[in-house]
Amino acid sequence: MNREVFTPHFPICIYNYRYESIVKKLSNNFFITGAEQSDVFQEGQIGLYSAIKNFKVENNAKFKTFAILCIKRKLITALKNSNRQKQVILNDAISLNASTGNGCEENPEMIEFIKDSVVKDPLDIIVDYEYQNAMKNAIYNKLSAKEKDVLNEYIKGKSYSEIATTLNCKEKSVDTALTRIRRKANEIQKDVNSKFLK
Repeated sequence: MNREVFTPHFPICIYNYRYESIVKKLSNNFFITGAEQSDVFQEGQIGLYSAIKNFKVENNAKFKTFAILCIKRKLITALKNSNRQKQVILNDAISLNASTGNGCEENPEMIEFIKDSVVKDPLDIIVDYEYQNAMKNAIYNKLSAKEKDVLNEYIKGKSYSEIATTLNCKEKSVDTALTRIRRKANEIQKDVNSKFLK
């Protein structure tokens, strides 16, 4: 029986922590012209999110394998898109200071029509960060010492058997601990959501 079982009931932040090192490792192999490394990492995170949403347990594949495939495909697609659009920016560029009319002073410049909503509000960024931290802290505060140990190993990407070996316990004990963690995480997510979504 395959012990590397995908568990869709975990909040997405658990998968972000567990597979973050894999996403970093894969994204470090790519360079996209005009993008920072954090942008490349975000493309990898989108690939991971896609894997979480599209994984089907009944296909008898390991989630980790599927996630790596989705992350690589997303990074390759981002690289191809950046290469395709490389010259488009230079060829189709319009100055933001160009007038929108026939040169009269009454015509506003293009820059005046750009909506402020394009840029994410810094307050939203802070709230998102605080939400993720609140989820993580709330989960860890509700877990027993053994559950914390199991979760820390699970986040590192270890299989049930590897966790059992590391913690010197049975696989069934690991499975039971992860089931309790899932249940607690879902309850905590409801509590945290009610505080942040007021």
